[in-house]
Amino acid sequence: MRLATFSGVGRTIRCAASAALPHVGSTNEAAQSGTGRHGFLARAVTYGRDAALAEAPPEKREEYEAMRLDLLVEFFDGCGPLRSEVAFAYDPEADAARELGEDVGRRYERRGADMAREVCGATDLFAVALDRSEVRVLDMKGRSYSDPWQLRAQAVAVSRRHGIDRVVAVFAYHQEDGGFVFGETMTLTALELDGIAGDLRAMKGEVARAFAVVEAGREPDVSEGPWCRWCPAFKHCRAKVGLVGELTRWSGPQGGLDEARAAQAAMVLERFADLVKAAWAELYEYARTTPIRLPDGRTFGMWPGRSTEMVVDVPRALDVLWEQIDEHSKMAVGTDKTSIEEAVKAWARANKKPIGKAVETVMQELRGAGALQKRPGEVKPRFYRTEDESPQSLPAGTYDEAE
Repeated sequence: MRLATFSGVGRTIRCAASAALPHVGSTNEAAQSGTGRHGFLARAVTYGRDAALAEAPPEKREEYEAMRLDLLVEFFDGCGPLRSEVAFAYDPEADAARELGEDVGRRYERRGADMAREVCGATDLFAVALDRSEVRVLDMKGRSYSDPWQLRAQAVAVSRRHGIDRVVAVFAYHQEDGGFVFGETMTLTALELDGIAGDLRAMKGEVARAFAVVEAGREPDVSEGPWCRWCPAFKHCRAKVGLVGELTRWSGPQGGLDEARAAQAAMVLERFADLVKAAWAELYEYARTTPIRLPDGRTFGMWPGRSTEMVVDVPRALDVLWEQIDEHSKMAVGTDKTSIEEAVKAWARANKKPIGKAVETVMQELRGAGALQKRPGEVKPRFYRTEDESPQSLPAGTYDEAE
């Protein structure tokens, strides 16, 4: 048996089977970038910002230099020494925690952790108040939402390790400009910390039961939700791969159509319409981390869409339009490329100018002024061929991520 780490506690509380089913490791560019930022933060806290920057990869120095670490440090006003990347092992049965060391990555077992008995993980930053009235914990993230259970597990571990029954914890979300946006501060008292500890004990019992089911060769009960997206058991979960199997077992009505067979086919196809959409949703999530190579040479995986031109500076665009097509610029109400083209065409017709040439001239002026720029297409699962780098659309009527 193996318990979840702090980052997987929320998922495991909601679906114990996610800890018991076989795991498949995966990574992506966002995860690797996050690991790099956390490593820089740890070294900056330990050795100072300048030393950490000197050791940073050259291609990352500009990004790391822009990071407003001072905003993170402000959260710890009134605290003792700031500590970074400290790994903890929390035993839910004993309601006790111990430190495994600093900057150990995810190698908890090498530091003596018993993953069958202990919930392990690391805090990005924490410090004890000078008067020992509370502990403060900060977790740095790169996306706009994180599961609060990760922070709750850290809070309990730090509280039990230091014998302090009040924890103030927060997520800090790293922004492109180097700043940080802080999530809602979580203030946990003795009563709330005891409640979280009880939930972690219950989680351990549920995981043990799920492991017993798997070891007996049976399928454990699973629970679907947003927590499935990064689940390491995704590729072994019947809720995720079962629909694809169900789709491939039906070969259509046999022996020609009569009313009975047509009625059966209508019922089955109605169900298949939902299954097809759900199956594409599963493949969509799978393809986010693992490219699916097809027998015909195509791949279904993460691939950028076509780039599009967009107006990026509205005031400058309006100035250019007034110079080029005077009063007709007022027709470009939406100030998007389509409305601009319509306004230019109207001007060309009114002034008996070649429409195509007029549109191209104005567009070139907008590009030269920096008002119109190409933006890369969204990167998401698509069909593509690597040899000609030609992305293709999903089949009509299939899963749309926006839905």
